[in-house]
Amino acid sequence: FGGCLERSKQLETEPYDSWEAYGNAKCANLLHAKALCTINNDDKGITAFSVMPGGIHTGLQDHVDWWTMIPQGAATTLLCATTAPKDTAGEYYDNCKPNPKALEAVLNAIGSDAPERTYNITKALLKDLGFE
Repeated sequence: FGGCLERSKQLETEPYDSWEAYGNAKCANLLHAKALCTINNDDKGITAFSVMPGGIHTGLQDHVDWWTMIPQGAATTLLCATTAPKDTAGEYYDNCKPNPKALEAVLNAIGSDAPERTYNITKALLKDLGFE
């Protein structure tokens, strides 16, 4: 998890390692969902989740031999989009249920301010690209 926010401004993995890059992307997703639900959201009603749909074969993982069927993988995303309890907003969902240990592990590894840092890095990158 440590590389998730401590790499270059572009959050790149150098030298490139596919599993480290995947882990960084999942970590950033988890932190961004938490930040969206807590930063400047008192009156906006934003709900965000990070989800683990399972191993869905996309062609990028030809060397991995475990897979989840597409409907099974979509179930967690659909649950979060439609019926997840609002008090679990910002949580990491795995197999249709919240898994608070995932966020806890990330925050323990890289600091409790990690969601806010992720949000600020994202905002700065978007501003650099002309989005305000």
